[in-house]
Amino acid sequence: MIDISEMDIEAYKRWRLGKDIANASINRELAIIKRGFNILKAQKRINYAPRIRMLAEGNVRQGFFEKWEVAALLKNLPDRLVPVIKFAYKSGWRKEEILGLKWEMVDLEAWEINLPPALAKNKQGRKFPLVDQELKKMFREMWNNRAHVAEPSPYVFLNEFGTDRINIFRKAWISACKDAGIGQKLFHDFRRTCVRNLVREGTPEKVAMQITGHKTRNVFEAYNIVSLEDMKRALKNQEAGLKKQSAKKPVPSKKGKFFKKEGITKNHDGQAYVLEVEGEEEPEEEVPAEEMAPEEEKAEEEISSAPEEEAFEKAEEGTPVEKII
Repeated sequence: MIDISEMDIEAYKRWRLGKDIANASINRELAIIKRGFNILKAQKRINYAPRIRMLAEGNVRQGFFEKWEVAALLKNLPDRLVPVIKFAYKSGWRKEEILGLKWEMVDLEAWEINLPPALAKNKQGRKFPLVDQELKKMFREMWNNRAHVAEPSPYVFLNEFGTDRINIFRKAWISACKDAGIGQKLFHDFRRTCVRNLVREGTPEKVAMQITGHKTRNVFEAYNIVSLEDMKRALKNQEAGLKKQSAKKPVPSKKGKFFKKEGITKNHDGQAYVLEVEGEEEPEEEVPAEEMAPEEEKAEEEISSAPEEEAFEKAEEGTPVEKII
């Protein structure tokens, strides 16, 4: 391994690509080689580790389940797999984390599941609160069924004989997907689906990652997939918002005032923009008191002392102020 150079690694990549191996699979192999060099360097057995460049991965899976697909799948699965699928759909846990679950990890009094680090793929234990009523009922029924077994298994999800954990169910899975008419699906699609559902409901990213057991944000983001239905909802919301907007061009108002029937459309740099209302005229602008001539100020004071309606009527007719008084 000490004699491996960067040129050798590049040649290896070309050789694997020539065999139509997926980029993601080659990257996993390169990661092992890279890890080996890092260990040797840490042990000071080598002074230099070649640079290993990963390939671009464009074959990211984007499968997920819609609710109707889960319902159809549950109707075509063997009874022993129904609890597994229900829990996978709502927890987003990995298959081995679910199948390896033991009753000693389930607290039915506190209604929570404690996944130990040894069973978690990322080696970080976590808790899963059982607040979903369907899951609560399901776990209670499975626990009560243990009372009818002479030597109950420590595992939660049991095989068809009820003697041990479930291991492989590939044939039953493929058959159920076909009978349900949902096409080819992967069990791991439940994990992506759970992430998407949590994000849809506004769950904070940190909380969602703790529920599903994602350690890094980049993997979490890869699972947060936008479906065609998500885009349809977004475009419908956009259409509704556009209908609320006016198609009339805003007209600037020099006075910066707004009238009740017009409504405020925009304020920018101290200038008010309003929409014109047909058949209405803006009132004349009031002249500040300090800008009035002495004669005008005196006339205004005399007019305001008379009854208000009479004063304005006489003023419009051109009646002298003395006659109004």
